[in-house]
Amino acid sequence: MAERLHLWRVEKEIFVSTARTGERARVAGGRWNSPGLAAIYCGESLALSVLEILVHAITAQERADPRVWIALSLPQKVCRTVAIKRLPRGWDNPVIHPETAAIGDRWLRSGISVALRVPSAIVPGEWNCILNSAHPQFRKLVRWSKPVALNLDPRLVDGAPA
Repeated sequence: MAERLHLWRVEKEIFVSTARTGERARVAGGRWNSPGLAAIYCGESLALSVLEILVHAITAQERADPRVWIALSLPQKVCRTVAIKRLPRGWDNPVIHPETAAIGDRWLRSGISVALRVPSAIVPGEWNCILNSAHPQFRKLVRWSKPVALNLDPRLVDGAPA
């Protein structure tokens, strides 16, 4: 049996119904896609997925929004990897780099693979995956668990000591 890649998606509870579409990234864009192109951002660990969400949640109220996590898996052979040495200088700056969005846009439009493995900009040595929900094999190859409530330690939400 072929090796499977295991991923995690953290989503606001109110957006669970569209988690498989990439709609939120289509509307807002992200580090690896421009607005107008659907993409689903996942982490190679649940912890990384949580950190990727928290780093973008500016206020304690945003961090406290009810969220769920979803485990995903797909065949490793349908995933391409971006080589870090080929990324532009400053690709990991906090401000989204237009060249990384262009890389993701080309990949999304090409339909060459279901997933693109990309380095995390917030945790060196860690990896995220972008899923192309428009890929013809996406629904067939990507398995999704049922959403599970994400109960974060309050210190991650408001920074208060225990």
